[in-house]
Parts: sequence; structure tokens; C-alpha cells
Amino acid sequence: MVQFQHTTAKNPVSHFTAWRAQKSYPLTATVRVLVNVPRWRPSGLGYDFWVKVLGPLTQNGQVETTVQACVDAGKAAGIKAGMVQSHLKWFYTWGDQCEINGQRYIPTVSTKAPKQAKVA
Repeated sequence: MVQFQHTTAKNPVSHFTAWRAQKSYPLTATVRVLVNVPRWRPSGLGYDFWVKVLGPLTQNGQVETTVQACVDAGKAAGIKAGMVQSHLKWFYTWGDQCEINGQRYIPTVSTKAPKQAKVA
């Protein structure tokens, strides 16, 4: 079994920072799962979301679904819409777990503009 290892060479932005920076997805956005076993640990809330919502909707990564379908299935499973969005953002920002609207997450390095020197 291959274990996930975070390397800054592949992803210079921390997963937490990337997750926080994501905006909520439109309800019409498609979700394509690229794996049949997600990286979530079995005892976590993300895995619970996988078991109750995303896994069944995508037949464990075999078919696409929409964010709206995830929200609806989440509601039926007692998961609030905001938490569904949060789980999708976390899943997406791993980069190799899913695509949203046909796009994979591509990490970007944030940069700060240098201070402007005073002009005499």
C-alpha cells in the first residue's frame, strides 16, 4: 500500500491553506472522483462523508455527480450544506482525488508585493 507523503516540491502550498482559500462551488458544478478509495482516515468526518454521500453518488468513483446532488444527499444524511462544501474543498485540494467542473486543483505559491520605496 502506498502512503501519501506531502512534498513541498509537488505542492508548495499547505493543504490547510489551500482548503481555506477555496470558494464554495456552484451547485451546478460537476464532481468527478478519480479514486475508488479516498485518502480520508476511516475514523474521520471526511470518511463519513465518503461513506454516506460521495461514495454512493459516484459509485466509488465510477460516475460523475454534481455539487447539488452532494448537498441533497448530505442533507438526507444529516450533513449541512456548508460541511458538504467543506468536504468537497478538502477533497479537491489534495489535487489527485477529484475534479470539479473538469479541473484538478493546481497549487499556486502566494507572493507578496515588495514594499514601495519612498519617492523623494
